Amino acid sequence: MSTKRFATVDDYLISLDPVKAETVRAVIDTILADFPETEAVIAWNVPQIKRGKQYVFGVSTAKKHISLNPWSEQV
Repeated sequence: MSTKRFATVDDYLISLDPVKAETVRAVIDTILADFPETEAVIAWNVPQIKRGKQYVFGVSTAKKHISLNPWSEQV
């Protein structure tokens, strides 16, 4: 069975339980507020933060955890 494909970050968040969705939304919103030159997109079927053409941060979820994935040592 193939995984559902998400078109937007909101689509991804709707698929999560409410606690995970709220936590992931808070992480994304904090990054976007602190770094207004970034944007949230879906890539590799999970939320990613981009700055220009470069991915700088990603987040994904599993049954019992949330993974925070910086794309460089600078992040």
